[in-house]
Amino acid sequence: MIVHPNGIGIGYADDQLLAAKPLYTSGNVWYVNSATGIDAPSPRGLSPEYPLAQLDQAVANSASGDVIVLMANHSEDIAAQIVLAKDLTIVGQGRTSGIPSVSLNHAIAGAEMIVAVVARVEFRNVRFGPAVVAGTFEALILGTTPGTKFVGCRFEVGALDTAAVAKVSLTANTGGPEFIDCAFASVAPVGGAVPVRFVYCEEANPNTLFQRCTFSAGASGFAGDGYAVRFHTAQDNLVLEDLTLQGADLFVHADSTGRYNVASSTGASRVVW
Repeated sequence: MIVHPNGIGIGYADDQLLAAKPLYTSGNVWYVNSATGIDAPSPRGLSPEYPLAQLDQAVANSASGDVIVLMANHSEDIAAQIVLAKDLTIVGQGRTSGIPSVSLNHAIAGAEMIVAVVARVEFRNVRFGPAVVAGTFEALILGTTPGTKFVGCRFEVGALDTAAVAKVSLTANTGGPEFIDCAFASVAPVGGAVPVRFVYCEEANPNTLFQRCTFSAGASGFAGDGYAVRFHTAQDNLVLEDLTLQGADLFVHADSTGRYNVASSTGASRVVW
């Protein structure tokens, strides 16, 4: 094991992983900073004093079991698709007014931003911002391998998020993803293009979990059928726990099994099951 006596937060404790002191990891820790980083092969990126500039370089340098730290205020317009085929933990430093200060923004027309279908990937305290170019597909494609997890993340759709079926698409999986303490928000302005929904699932994803998540429809709502989340096919043991709905509707196929409860809601929010 590698011992990090002072942890990896470098003064930030916005996430449990960042706050842990000491921290023991079986793999390396890589640092990424869009303001000061330089992309290069290993050993570049193994120190916060010599970070990498982009997430894809950290992924290339890493091995399964490693941790990637996106340093405070890292902001990246991802212009080439990132395929995550390794078991990785990706954590962002810092929060501003309750929103992660690290932002990954979709800048690829005609393609998905991040594909994680054959690895167990965990994102913590990361903001997935609205698309910054027109014609983008899903920001995240998840599936095949169980264990993908999002903790304290924020997912935003805006006026340019119109070409995909959703911000996040769930493909066939033997064990669905987990979203814990996450926020989903539409930031599209009134009178502009209406964005796509947050999450769409057309295949089996048993044991999918949304826990203490907030869904906000913003000023514009969502295109198509208007649902913020749609489980189009029957799911086994779907758990929607302690949700906050702010003008957002969720649809779950009637033959699904599981449970849900809404901790609070505003407007005409509803869950159709």
